[in-house]
Amino acid sequence: MIICELDFTRPSPFEPDYSMKQHYFYAYVPVEKRREGTENHVLFLIKNLKTDEYELDQRPRIWEPLFKDKDLKKVLEVGNKQRRKFWPDKEDDTICTHEQARCNGRRS
Repeated sequence: MIICELDFTRPSPFEPDYSMKQHYFYAYVPVEKRREGTENHVLFLIKNLKTDEYELDQRPRIWEPLFKDKDLKKVLEVGNKQRRKFWPDKEDDTICTHEQARCNGRRS
């Protein structure tokens, strides 16, 4: 999936310090991995609008980011690496170049 930094600018009405947009790398851990002892969790990307950092969060867990950086590309790389542990056949997410037709920041 193509991820655009411009999608993360709108604040959440519930937590205004964070973006409304969240991107899920995965919504659950496969059963075979849970049988091996891995706790079921979700992995998602959200932007902290107060610090201007993208955060990779894992729930349920301690409410601390797994990884954070101001560079969306770096956070996507870490998220893709984490996803490959459980979902190796899924295509990696990439950063938007603002050339795609669906992009709000599309350059004309």
